[in-house]
Amino acid sequence: MARSKEEIQKNVIETIRENDPTIDVEKGPVYDVVVRPFPNELEVSEEEMERIANLLSVNFVKVSTTEEVNALGNNFKIPRGEGQREQHIQAFYVFTRPIRDIVIPEGTQVSNSDNSLVYETIEEATLTTENAEAFFNSAANRYQIEVTVEAIAEGEDYNLPKGRVINIVSNLDNMDGTISITDSIVEGSGDQSDTDYVETIEGKFLGLDRGQTAGIEDYIRENVTDLLDISVVQANDRSLFRRTIDKPALDIYVIGSRESQKTDTIITEQVTSEFILQNKPVVSVESVTVDSSPVEFEFIQDLSPEVGKSGQSNDKVILINPVNVNRVVSIKYNINQSVVDAQSLFSEYDSPYGTDILVREAFEKEVTFKVRAKIVSTSSEADKIQAEADIREVLYDLPKEFHVKIFPEDTKNKLQEEVVGLMDVHLIKHQSSIDNKFDVEVISFDLNEIPVIDEDSLKIIITV
Repeated sequence: MARSKEEIQKNVIETIRENDPTIDVEKGPVYDVVVRPFPNELEVSEEEMERIANLLSVNFVKVSTTEEVNALGNNFKIPRGEGQREQHIQAFYVFTRPIRDIVIPEGTQVSNSDNSLVYETIEEATLTTENAEAFFNSAANRYQIEVTVEAIAEGEDYNLPKGRVINIVSNLDNMDGTISITDSIVEGSGDQSDTDYVETIEGKFLGLDRGQTAGIEDYIRENVTDLLDISVVQANDRSLFRRTIDKPALDIYVIGSRESQKTDTIITEQVTSEFILQNKPVVSVESVTVDSSPVEFEFIQDLSPEVGKSGQSNDKVILINPVNVNRVVSIKYNINQSVVDAQSLFSEYDSPYGTDILVREAFEKEVTFKVRAKIVSTSSEADKIQAEADIREVLYDLPKEFHVKIFPEDTKNKLQEEVVGLMDVHLIKHQSSIDNKFDVEVISFDLNEIPVIDEDSLKIIITV
């Protein structure tokens, strides 16, 4: 710790007296030349030396200036995180049925009660008289159009609860009022603080350590750029890790399927109907021929918990009719090249780390939806068909990431927000297709699972 000026002066006097007690250290030339001026200079030097030492230690963030933090980030080409502008859904409404179309222009401004926080629409929206019933909110007894608005500046202050943005700042004719009907769908934030920025920089270097799971994930992302998500399952996870191993091991699951086509050509040595495919994991089989003639077959994908959906899978084709010896069997199929590319990264440094790494595709967990939706009474048969198609599209838009939860209220809100013309939505079934307890429940997924629609059980009922 750097000494104060007084402490330095005291130490100088003690040192002089130890060497020669006859020297006058309180007045005279030694006092004027050494005792009085030196402590001032040494105090500054020691403080600077201490700061330099801290800059090279874990105390960097505590002593560094903003300029020094920026310089550190710039040296390693890691940008400081910028602030985020808040976004939420704003409703513009009228209490009587409009007699002409009402247009909400892009850039229309709204604010909170004291006009201290201003937001503006990021898109144009129109409340049409021809289809006014689709905009009727029976609970509030008004016609309303919902638009996404964005804060005019970055910052956390703009993150207000729903119902707080109630003033129309811009000139907007024929509109009775406005109100925010959601909390923040994008939360506002300020520029990244020095502390958070340093943590980001440190995290980048932690990610370079391939001996850590975070480092392995970063390594895959840097080299296989078409992946949407990565999940690491440790060998001590007894429910998900099922391989027999004799050294440290990981299963790495990826979401992403850049397909490539392969062809296996086999000359049969015995009567057989089963063929293990050479390249894996297999996504689909396009055709099988015997002596250039197409034959019927069944594709069996290895879904075993041990090695299924990996380069070690036992994906195979079974012919409906066995073939004799000396027949040329040609199988054309597609594999997940993203998994192959990710797996190829580890053969080079498995040995130094002694880790058995197996890259695998995500396992699909089917979900069941049954929806009853009410549309406006004046809707035609074509409107019903369109509503069902729109609902189907929303339901099929499932999260493309690992270990998610799908909440019933989120599904319902998404349908109400994205499907035009819905008066009411009721979820009759919202569950996993296999491990469910209730008709409507939160659907959870493991570290190696992603959601897919169970097409056989999907049901949409449209009423007017």
